[in-house]
Amino acid sequence: MIIKSFVALGFVTKIDDMFSENFPQEIKDTAKDLTLVIGKDQNTYSKIWRRFRKARKNGGSLWMQSIFNIVINMWYAAVNNFYIIFYYYFFPLICIILQYIAFYYKAK
Repeated sequence: MIIKSFVALGFVTKIDDMFSENFPQEIKDTAKDLTLVIGKDQNTYSKIWRRFRKARKNGGSLWMQSIFNIVINMWYAAVNNFYIIFYYYFFPLICIILQYIAFYYKAK
């Protein structure tokens, strides 16, 4: 499963490289000057729980936002896992089934 992801990433990267060869030099220079900084995740369950306890203790209104953050994290995890299961396990089976259906209709 990991190898499939790296192969797909390499394929997409190669297409991006071929596409970016036609960019003007100014765009390439600007892209070289950019740096991507990804900060720490502020929505881990331990950090959300800490904010929730602090808001409840101080009587703040952030406790509802903490609950929404937990719901969003759970929703993202469910959708992401469904996507992974469907893409990696069921999609190849669907391709095989579609081939059988096509062979069946072609033989008719």
